[in-house]
Amino acid sequence: MDNQENMIPPIDQNMNYYQEYCRLFIANVVLTTQMKELISEKNELLSRITDLERSSHNASKGGVSDFHPDKKVRLRRKATDVERHYVCPV
Repeated sequence: MDNQENMIPPIDQNMNYYQEYCRLFIANVVLTTQMKELISEKNELLSRITDLERSSHNASKGGVSDFHPDKKVRLRRKATDVERHYVCPV
């Protein structure tokens, strides 16, 4: 019991403990928010990495890369595959 009493610092009359509590609470809320933002950013980066790895794996197999987040891939037929119903007389 004597050991626990030595660990507690004496009460300082010049210190505003409520203000210190509020300061530490706000700092804790800010750090928690930053941690949540960093975790979401980490998860987003991990998903992008897996998408890139999957697309590079498909490309190495000779397949068409399916990773184009901002651009739609158009698969077109060759000109020889298009049926022609009109024959030009020239």
